[in-house]
Amino acid sequence: MHSSNVVVDQLVAAPGPDPEQLAIAAEVSARLRAAIAQALTPRQRQVVLLRYRSDLSYAAIGATLGISDVAALRCHDRAIAVLRIRLVD
Repeated sequence: MHSSNVVVDQLVAAPGPDPEQLAIAAEVSARLRAAIAQALTPRQRQVVLLRYRSDLSYAAIGATLGISDVAALRCHDRAIAVLRIRLVD
């Protein structure tokens, strides 16, 4: 069998995403977005988005926002604590 046929066969045989898992992921994502919008301060939202969307270090976040890296880390830690409390409900 040609190697390209093997790859095609593997792709066809590979299971697609589980619809239940997709639904759960969509629900979790919606809850997380709502918690970020409603429960965090504007500064906490900035820090969380820079950390996870832009993949910045605390030093880079601090430089971007005009705060120290320690302040960025503490703000991030407080934001994560708020989100944990909010999302456990």
